[in-house]
Amino acid sequence: MFRQDYIKRVIQQVGELVAAVRKKQAEARYTEAQQLLEQAYGRLGLGRGFLTLAPDSIALLIPDTERLEAIAALSELEAQLHESLGKPELARLCRKRAEHLRNRKRR
Repeated sequence: MFRQDYIKRVIQQVGELVAAVRKKQAEARYTEAQQLLEQAYGRLGLGRGFLTLAPDSIALLIPDTERLEAIAALSELEAQLHESLGKPELARLCRKRAEHLRNRKRR
């Protein structure tokens, strides 16, 4: 019970960070948006190095579906940020990670 409550609080905090990232992105404040995105990943217990793992490895290391969905949502948001910065290849990789995590979560 305590673990579920904790996870829900973390997801809520990540949601608040996502809203802040979108606001910064809309204001073309991309560096600040990137920093907030890093904080959101950090709230989920992920560092940048962790995200270089294959999506299957991420899914194995993080078994709960709520966190996987949050990671997928952050990856999609990161893709949008890369597009805004003119980095289509990084955007494509982030979208692919998000799609794979969502598909993995449904299994």
